[in-house]
Amino acid sequence: MRHVGRHRRLRVAILSAALGLSVWGAAFTFTQASFSEGDVLSAASLNALLNDNFQAASDAIDAKLGVTGGTVTGRLNIMADAVEDPVLGAGGRTTTFFVRNEAAEGETASILSANSSQESPALLVGQEGPGAAVTLKAAGGGDFIQAFSGFTPSFRVQNDGTVSIVSENASLTLHAATGTIENQVGSGLPLAFGVVDTDGDKLSGTSNWSSSYDAGDQAFTISLVGTAFDPVVHTVSLNAIRTDLGDAPVAMSLVASNGKLIVQAQNALNGDAGPVPFSFTIHDGTP
Repeated sequence: MRHVGRHRRLRVAILSAALGLSVWGAAFTFTQASFSEGDVLSAASLNALLNDNFQAASDAIDAKLGVTGGTVTGRLNIMADAVEDPVLGAGGRTTTFFVRNEAAEGETASILSANSSQESPALLVGQEGPGAAVTLKAAGGGDFIQAFSGFTPSFRVQNDGTVSIVSENASLTLHAATGTIENQVGSGLPLAFGVVDTDGDKLSGTSNWSSSYDAGDQAFTISLVGTAFDPVVHTVSLNAIRTDLGDAPVAMSLVASNGKLIVQAQNALNGDAGPVPFSFTIHDGTP
């Protein structure tokens, strides 16, 4: 009877320790039992205690999740202290949920699907802190986002920030590198525009150009930043700014020289060249 009671107390101690451990790790570590000198414990009793511990861990997992066929049933809440992200690394970027895809090429790491008659999203992300609600990192150089309507691509965000929107009848691309907008016929926002004063000073306009005036040649020079002007692909509109209704009409002309625009203003009545304020707009017609 002495040994039976001791066995029972030992069973309770080991079982309590096993159930108190986390059952979500990749392996289970149970507290080893200690025996006092003179205790008698048969091999069968020890095996029974070990089997009970493993069965308790299995029962705890089965009670928490239904994993038959790899399916989790019921609502799953994941709550944990964040740790260093295994992909993003250090730098304060941490995670409490991580999915790694180690399947064959072309497999998707995770899919979220909603099948409901209600207007409910398949994924809802809420953020109450100062950080971004969603952060995407294309470590392999692929797109940040690809969206499809059926099997037709409809929305794309490339890793340089370029955004493309495509529908059945139209398309729109926001080019991040050039800061231009392109639609299905190649037109969009101007490459550059602005107003130049009589002395060649820039009065207003985009930030990607500079101007000057040469009194000897009586010509203005407009230089584009990071882009060489090409009269074959760039179209230009020039408009003289007349400050008085009685001013003579002005004819504007331009010449391309070394990637720059050389603009000249002439009195339309007598052909005399001279400085006048004017506005210009340049579009990029690259196919």
